[in-house]
Amino acid sequence: INQDEAQATYDQMRQITKEFRTQAMKLYVQSAARENEILSNEINGIIEKFPKKENENDKDNDGTNAEEGYAAFEEYHRLREQRLKLEIEQSL
Repeated sequence: INQDEAQATYDQMRQITKEFRTQAMKLYVQSAARENEILSNEINGIIEKFPKKENENDKDNDGTNAEEGYAAFEEYHRLREQRLKLEIEQSL
């Protein structure tokens, strides 16, 4: 085997490795995006079904106000979505 053949084989192996890594990353990004979509739909369903009080002074059994919990959960979900979208954008 001469040097040109060895170099050609080496270059082919590098190209195969590069393509594999690219395809693996694309699959990971697709999976992460789908997971984000599924979780977002579930959480949006939870937010829609979250109990709301008729009177804002009404308290739950544990003495807390449901609206405060709802607002905190909604803010958490918004921040979580931002983080996941940023991760997806950075991995592209």
